[in-house]
Amino acid sequence: MGLGKTIVALEYVERHPDQWPVLVICPAYLKWNWEKAASDLFSMPAEILSGYGPPKGHLTRRPRLVIINYEILADRRVHKADYRGWRFWLRNELKPAVVIVDEIQNVRTRGAKRTKATKLICKSIPCVIALGGTAGLEKSPADLYPALNMVWPEKFNHFEDYAFRYCGPKKEFGKWQFKGASNLEELHRLLIPKYLLRRRMEDVLPDIPKKRRIVTLLDIEHREQYEKAEADLIGWLRQEYADGRADRADKAAELSKYEHLRQLVVRLKRTALIRWIEDFLEKSDKKLIFFGYHVAFLEGLHRQYSHNSLLVTGSVAGRKRHNTFEQFQRDKSKRILFGNIKAAGSGWSAKGRIVNAHGELAWNPSEHNQADGRARGIERGEKGMESVSYYLLAAGTIEEMIARGLQRKQRHISHILDGKGGGERLDVYDMVRKELMKKGKT
Repeated sequence: MGLGKTIVALEYVERHPDQWPVLVICPAYLKWNWEKAASDLFSMPAEILSGYGPPKGHLTRRPRLVIINYEILADRRVHKADYRGWRFWLRNELKPAVVIVDEIQNVRTRGAKRTKATKLICKSIPCVIALGGTAGLEKSPADLYPALNMVWPEKFNHFEDYAFRYCGPKKEFGKWQFKGASNLEELHRLLIPKYLLRRRMEDVLPDIPKKRRIVTLLDIEHREQYEKAEADLIGWLRQEYADGRADRADKAAELSKYEHLRQLVVRLKRTALIRWIEDFLEKSDKKLIFFGYHVAFLEGLHRQYSHNSLLVTGSVAGRKRHNTFEQFQRDKSKRILFGNIKAAGSGWSAKGRIVNAHGELAWNPSEHNQADGRARGIERGEKGMESVSYYLLAAGTIEEMIARGLQRKQRHISHILDGKGGGERLDVYDMVRKELMKKGKT
């Protein structure tokens, strides 16, 4: 993350003027980043597509660089009898010679509408470039397949062949599941360097501040309430709520239980989180990027600090999100940016004296790696500095289990991208156990 993937891709476009038009597919909030980089660094005019209706009629000219977002690309609205959406127009009117798929992790799910739409656009295009801070890997080798299929369909054209070899196949309830990982060393040798160009921060920017993670264990209020819910979630819900929530949870399998426990934990540790934020604001002159998962939780914290904070969630989209990031950078009175990890954890880089903090854990390690890369001081390049990310966790709760899962998934990802024993580590679970040992609690 933050190594100039956009600039590298635009440099390719600049060096191949015969390969045009070029289509960039990216999240909505990054469209203006691409336009600005093309204009400021390469004097390359770009056309941003928006709305749900492509131009009527035939193109009189073909712009060199065209930018569209995943959200409208996957839309299937039909306004006229002969209207077939952006996908038809792009393939048959624009006819791109190059497609750049940015933040490739957005199309990691094979059956998703945006994945199918993006694959359709890339089909038979002479040159497809996929960009991503984590190569599209979120938690398992299966995430990588859609990108490989788009970029090298002649090699990766049967998911089952790929999945049975590299995705730890396991039969559950009569159906094959591909959530695991297998033969990772072989997959690493297959991909690097022929199919995947890996650029790591320590290789490109040796003076970049080192990344340091600190686990801070917080107490939760009413622990007996949590323990009761953990022991018998369905019974607890029936006792606490009379709106049918228990019956819905009973039908929704194990994941529903985990989600209820996650929300309960963050509610019970809210007071401790506010205490930690107050302490940070009092003792530090740095700004804080505070990441969370649940929107209601972040909105509540933002209301608590409405005078000196900003909020970015999925509802803050497009240019508004871009402007919020810019305001956080330049407005000295805004000390905190509360951000949903999916919405604020990628696609931008913060400058200045900034610290990251995680009030909740996501399910995927790449989301934390992306988020921790937002404030690494790349532009400063000051030797000896550290980029600090605090993980504010409640010990003895479901957050321990999630931390252990994140650690295991990250090791699989690092094995694929960097070989056995190399690459990024996310040893938050080990840190939790270490802290508990210090306190004599394990």
